[in-house]
Amino acid sequence: MTILQTLKNPQGMSAQCSYLVYDDNTLYALDLIGPESAVKALAASIYEKNRRLLWGHRAYLADPGLVGTGKETLCQRPNLYRWHFSVRPSPSEPLVLVYGFGRQSQEQALLAALQQHTPWPARPDWELLYQAGLETDLVLPLQTAGTAVFAFHLVSAGWEKVLDTLAKSGELPLHD
Repeated sequence: MTILQTLKNPQGMSAQCSYLVYDDNTLYALDLIGPESAVKALAASIYEKNRRLLWGHRAYLADPGLVGTGKETLCQRPNLYRWHFSVRPSPSEPLVLVYGFGRQSQEQALLAALQQHTPWPARPDWELLYQAGLETDLVLPLQTAGTAVFAFHLVSAGWEKVLDTLAKSGELPLHD
């Protein structure tokens, strides 16, 4: 059973969300669920100058890179909408947001992100790269709430040294 979180904007309008990815001060990914007027009001707050949303008794800033990534109509009567927001990196951005739900592990998500955002290969049997990334600060864990099971920032530069060290030590299988 999913427990919905309530988010409010500074004007007091509220909507529900089923997942949040955040750190101590910043929201990096979320969905907004509610009537169209509530969802639009909170979405507008994400793009305003102060980008502030309230969750519980704390105020969080929406990351400046937060953009709408999808819209759904959940119900026609009454009208119920769900909008998704996530940070999308630019090609020059050193941090890539990675988060997941359900069956995909954080190790598998890291391998997919490495394939997409670095020039280095990543094989399915290289799950040890997640721990190596944590130890070298190339994987920076984030907090989650709701249905998001894991989240982290991937630092896209610096993996060549990790791969080289693991390959030379024999910990990284290079052949089938």
